[in-house]
This record gives sequence, C-alpha cells and structure tokens, in this order.
Amino acid sequence: MLPRALHSIGRQTMRNLEAIVVNDGGIDVAGIVGRYPFARLISHEYNAGLAAARNTGIAHALGKYIAYLDDDDIWLPRHLKVCTDVLEVLTHINAAYTDAYVWVDEKYLVPQPSTTWDKDLDREVEKLTITALVHERSIVIDKNIWFDKTMRRLEDWDFIIRFTRSNPVQHITDNTVIYSKRTSGGQLTQDTDEMLEAKQTINERYKKGIKR
Repeated sequence: MLPRALHSIGRQTMRNLEAIVVNDGGIDVAGIVGRYPFARLISHEYNAGLAAARNTGIAHALGKYIAYLDDDDIWLPRHLKVCTDVLEVLTHINAAYTDAYVWVDEKYLVPQPSTTWDKDLDREVEKLTITALVHERSIVIDKNIWFDKTMRRLEDWDFIIRFTRSNPVQHITDNTVIYSKRTSGGQLTQDTDEMLEAKQTINERYKKGIKR
C-alpha cells in the first residue's frame, strides 16, 4: 500500500512539498521510499503507536503546512492545492479540511457525510477524517497540540477535538481524499475492546463540551 500512497502524493498539483514516511517499528521500507525524491524516511526502533508516529512526522517537517496520509489512504491530485489555496486567501484561518470518499474493502467509494450518529457515545459526531485535514505546522508547536501517545486507538479523533476547539477550521465542500475502510478485519480501529475503551476515554474527556 505504501507505494500507492506515495504515488498519490507525487501526483499532487501542488509541487513544492515533502513527504515524511515514519516507519513505526515495521519492516524495512527504505527501498520503497528511495524511489520517491520528495520523500524521506524516519524510523522508530520499536512500535510506538500511531500518535507517536504522527508526532515524529510533525517534528521533522520543514514546511509551513502539515497534512496526514496513512499508507492505506489516498489523496486525489488536487487535495493539497485546494486546501492551501483557501488558507493563503483566508489569512485569519490556519486550518482547513475537505470531504472524503470512504473506500469500502477497496471495492466501492461512498461519499462520507459531514456528521453521523455514534450509537456508542449516543451523540452526533463530525466525520472530519485526519486524512482530509491541512493546517499550519506552527499551531502544534506554539499551542502544544500534539497527538496523545497514551491513546492506542482514536488518537486522530482526540487530536481533532482538541485542535478544532482552539482553532477555526474551514470546511471545503470538495471530496479530495479517499479513506480506506475494511470490513473484513486488518485495521487497528476494528479492535472492539480497545475501540470501546478509547471511545469511553474521549467521552469522559469531552462529553460536557460536546453538543448532540
């Protein structure tokens, strides 16, 4: 999947970019990353989790903006330019996100609604996927809004809640990313016990401030 994700970065219409591939204690991918001149590899000696991997990427980034791409997801060619063009015009806004397609079992695409009802948390939640978010790197550094390394699941949701509470975020109604979802297993988010525990943690942290 990694070559496919990197290929989607290479096809971006915004050319001045870098891709930081964080190998979180996995198999050697240096040979793959080396095929893409815009990419550089940072490796963890052991598996530290998604939150730590994302933090590593942010810490090593050199650009003005940060965007996120897991290796099983895809950016459509216009994604980065659509977001950064808006951010360069709306100077009072330092973050934007687009709509997404959900790629179910890599068979068919479903447009993702902006909100959905979560039966476990018993409330409506925004479906802002981290793959669609672009923001200024300085926000994380200046406001100390990093991914929580204690969370092994839903670290992106926890980050998004904290991020959007302290920063205005522009919603762009354009489907520019493809988020992969597998119903037959194989994704971290499908570990039921850990997922429920993560949802409970988020519910306890933010319940009072989230409206249905």
